[in-house]
Amino acid sequence: MIRKIFAEIHKMFRYWRTHKAMALVSIFPPLLLCLLFVGAFQTTGEADLVVVNEDANSVVTQEFLEVLASKEGTIPYFNLTFAEEQDAETMLEMHDTFGVLTIPAGFGDSVAQGDPIDLQVYFTAIHEDISKNVRLGIEARIYDFVKQYDLDTGERPGIVVTESLQQKSLARADYMMGGIAVWTMMFFGLLIGGSLGASERQEGTDVYIRMTPDGAILSVLGKWIAAIVISALMMVVMTAVYVWVFGLAIATARQLAWFALLFLAIVTIFSFPGVLYGAKVGDFRLIPGPMIILSITLWILSGALNPLEFSAGSAVFQYLPTAAGIRLITCLLFDRGEAFVSSSAVTLAVWLGLTAVWAAVWTIRTHRVRLKGIA
Repeated sequence: MIRKIFAEIHKMFRYWRTHKAMALVSIFPPLLLCLLFVGAFQTTGEADLVVVNEDANSVVTQEFLEVLASKEGTIPYFNLTFAEEQDAETMLEMHDTFGVLTIPAGFGDSVAQGDPIDLQVYFTAIHEDISKNVRLGIEARIYDFVKQYDLDTGERPGIVVTESLQQKSLARADYMMGGIAVWTMMFFGLLIGGSLGASERQEGTDVYIRMTPDGAILSVLGKWIAAIVISALMMVVMTAVYVWVFGLAIATARQLAWFALLFLAIVTIFSFPGVLYGAKVGDFRLIPGPMIILSITLWILSGALNPLEFSAGSAVFQYLPTAAGIRLITCLLFDRGEAFVSSSAVTLAVWLGLTAVWAAVWTIRTHRVRLKGIA
């Protein structure tokens, strides 16, 4: 049986080598995605901001909070959540908020008296656009507050902002390149798996597969393994392009090793359904379009443009294997989101387990169907 599977793998390598158009089709979408998406988006709209208010009894402070929560003027608009200091720190660490603003006791009196007192602002630096927009948004709200209440009288209005990043700000292009690498793994699994799965009917050799004992099972398993190996070879090429042309930040042997393990997990999960879909439709022309649409949809839902924690529906989408992959690669390459490493690793492990169970159930059912056909 193992010898037959290896024979199938060898056959798929020859098939891929003689169909160079498929290799070109698999390379162009990732390159196009880099050109279209890296650095092309800006964070706008609304941002969640946690307020630690130690001056709750001041009328001036309440007026400042009303201006801070206003939905007028420049974006982003802030959705305010009030919390104690410890809870606010936890929310910032878990990316439940864009930033934390601490209003100290005596802030209202300092504004009224023109005696400066610090407002402490911590904001996330998951990528530079988010940190920049949060910072500029808070400064704009302070300016609106000063103008609205005629505090600018030629003297200092009594507000000094001390800003602090969680970490050094990360370029958004770097963040997105990590996500594009995960998308490429998924896309290769789906596209190459689908292409190999469709090869038998495409070449008119599927009848021989059906005539061979357990031929359908051996064919799919061999194509699954072949898809993983061919995807690995393609990923080596694309990773080199990502590093040297688009600046993907793989700098150490440790990062490269974990990157390879992440690839193995992602491509294993997606190549099996790719092979089954290809075997079902039996036509290469029906492979690229659906795989591009599916992979880009999952990529966007998984936090491709902004971190998943700042995207709608993250409570559901965090369980996608691609979401786990993006979180893991963000921590691996940029030391961001360490709090999500364990849960993301578990998510990927569960998906790998489900894929193995799916393959086992499919194998058993296919074998039983063949036996019934013989009987």
